Amino acid sequence: RSSSGLLDVNYVVVMTKIDMHPPQKLEEIKHVLLQEFEQSGRRPSEIIMATAMTEDFSGISDFVRAVEASAAKGWDSRSAWEQECSTKMWVPGGMSRAAQKEV
Repeated sequence: RSSSGLLDVNYVVVMTKIDMHPPQKLEEIKHVLLQEFEQSGRRPSEIIMATAMTEDFSGISDFVRAVEASAAKGWDSRSAWEQECSTKMWVPGGMSRAAQKEV
């Protein structure tokens, strides 16, 4: 998208059930997860570690905050997305299913 001059998609990754891992392993897991997303060309804007197992539900609060922030960012970008709807995009030619079978 960015090479075509379009806005990037905003990815927010939520790690759930973090209480199932030792706290000292969480940063390592988060780092590996970030690398996996980067290698696929989809760098997340944020990685949240959430759990519902805290007494104050702070993990859920972090999740809600991130979703609301991401939604606000999307709405703020609405005019750019609407312009993209009318942008003519190059679509690669493809082979028919029959032609694929011949190859």
